[in-house]
Amino acid sequence: MDGPIDVLHVDDDEALLDIVATFLERSNDRLRVATESDPDAALRRVETESFDCVLSDYEMPGMNGIELLERIRQTRPDLPVVLFTGVDDASVAIEAIECGAVDCYRKRTGTDHYRVLAARLVRTVDSRRERPVQRVSED
Repeated sequence: MDGPIDVLHVDDDEALLDIVATFLERSNDRLRVATESDPDAALRRVETESFDCVLSDYEMPGMNGIELLERIRQTRPDLPVVLFTGVDDASVAIEAIECGAVDCYRKRTGTDHYRVLAARLVRTVDSRRERPVQRVSED
């Protein structure tokens, strides 16, 4: 697969939104990152725009990342959601996966981890795109 991948990154830290978008887009030219600092506005965008994946922070005012994931599941159950969190707590990752997140990635200092995150986003979306063309063989 080689088409563009539209990612909606949701985080209440607006400065971080720009940094993450820049580094992800530099790490893989297929990624096109839109940003949203308000989870409610992100939900509206998910309903009206076409995104291939959502990358969401966990700790946000008004709605945490898992609550956002659950709300996204109500309208777009097949949209991959990756939790991108600064919380170093395995229980958050476990809860996110149990609620339907496809991945949980911890925020780190420095910039090297953005290449890994970009690769994981691309792999997630590509595997979802390939799924409809796979056919069940008839025996």
